[in-house]
Parts: sequence; structure tokens; C-alpha cells
Amino acid sequence: MSSTPAKPSGPPPGTRSSPRLSALQQLKAAKKAQMMRAQLETSLVVEGDDREKVDRKGTGLVYHEDMLLHSCPWDKHHIESPDRLERIWSRCEQLGLVDRCVRVQAREAEDKELLLHHTQEFIQTLTKSRTQEVEDVEKVCSGLDSVYMCEHTDRAARLAVGGSMELVGRVLDGEIHNGMGLVRPPGHHAMDDTLCGFCGFNNVVVAAKAALERGVKKILIVDFDLHHGQGTQYAFYSDPRVVYMSVHRYERGKYWPHLRESNS
Repeated sequence: MSSTPAKPSGPPPGTRSSPRLSALQQLKAAKKAQMMRAQLETSLVVEGDDREKVDRKGTGLVYHEDMLLHSCPWDKHHIESPDRLERIWSRCEQLGLVDRCVRVQAREAEDKELLLHHTQEFIQTLTKSRTQEVEDVEKVCSGLDSVYMCEHTDRAARLAVGGSMELVGRVLDGEIHNGMGLVRPPGHHAMDDTLCGFCGFNNVVVAAKAALERGVKKILIVDFDLHHGQGTQYAFYSDPRVVYMSVHRYERGKYWPHLRESNS
């Protein structure tokens, strides 16, 4: 007498489920994905940031002609010359880009703002250059790595920082959507206590730290330059709120600033 085989509890391996069940599973998966996207979008919204709910604002632009006064007194053909910034500004004017932007007035950063990153001694080194003789300034710079100063350097460097901070502040206040700073001297090599690499104050670091003080939770700094911006990397190396990404020339440490950190 043959026995009746037991009814399988599910479809044999390798077979497809019914179209009705598949459609139901797809509907549930789509609903779950939609909920997860909504949760992710909510978690990414910074408190008070409602720029997506209003018409897009303009692009801010910072520039001040006094930054062109920073030049090397003992080398008129120095590679970090005012011409670099002047050419960029002139080209932006020729293309009509300046008129399409919202002009943001640059201002000199105050000591208390510079102290967000730099030491008092660092600040004093630049401040003193306003009144020092050229010979004395050259002597100071001879003890630094690739730095020059003149009577206008401190003002130019403070304008670069103050202008950067104004751009960041206007974005956070919702007055502009984004911004571009045409500023000099540069700053990404400058460390908290050491001048180097043609740089004055580290304008990006000070502006970023000011943003963090205002409650910004995450910042990404993308540095695209021939040289590694070690000053910016050092500033946030242990701060999980800031990610620093640099695209630069390394050559196994043979290229300035010759640091192992430039390969990290």
C-alpha cells in the first residue's frame, strides 16, 4: 500500500514565488526604502537650515584690492605675486561673473577671531611687520620656511580671514546660497604657531572653526593645490567633525613640504 507524499511546506529550491507574493514583497521593500530615505534626509538637515524651502539665493563674492598690496620687498619677481589674484579678478570681470554675484564686503579679522586657531606669538609676528624696516622683516623671514612679509601683509592677511568668515556667516544666515573668496595671502600651510609656505593666517581653518562655534556639525574641506596643506590637516587631525581631503603632488616625500603626513 503506497503512502501519500507529504505536501511541501514551500516552493522547491530554485523555483520562483507567486507573482502576487513577489509584488507584495516589492511593495513592502519600496515602502521601507522610502521611510529610510525620509529618516536619512531628516538626520542630514542642520537645525535652522531651511534654505531648500525658499528660492535659491545668490552666490557671494569676496574681494578687496588691498590684498594686492602684499608683495615681497626684496624679490619683485617672487612667484606668489599680486598678479596672480589680479588676473583672476580681471578675468571674472571680463566674463561678467562679478555682476552675477552678491558682493560681500571683506573686513579685517580681529585678534579674538584669529585666536580661534593661531597663537598670540604668531599674530604678533604679522602685526609687527606693519612698522618694521625691510631689513628687519627680511631677517625674521630668513628664519622661516618660504615666507615674506611687508608693511601691508598683516592687513591683507586679516582681510583674507575676515572675508572668508563673512562668506561662511552669510551662508549660515541664509543670505547667500554659497560663496567664493578671491583672497590672498594664502593660508593652508600656516600652522597654529608657525608661518610657512607663502602663507599668512590660515583663513580656511579660522572660518571653519567659527562655523563650528555656531553649531555646524560636519564640515568637508577639499584642498586642490600643487602642495599639501599640512597646516589645515594638522588643525583638524583629531576633530571628527571636520574631514580634510587634499589633492596634491607628493613624489614619495620629495616634494615640498616633504612630510610623511602628505601621504596619509
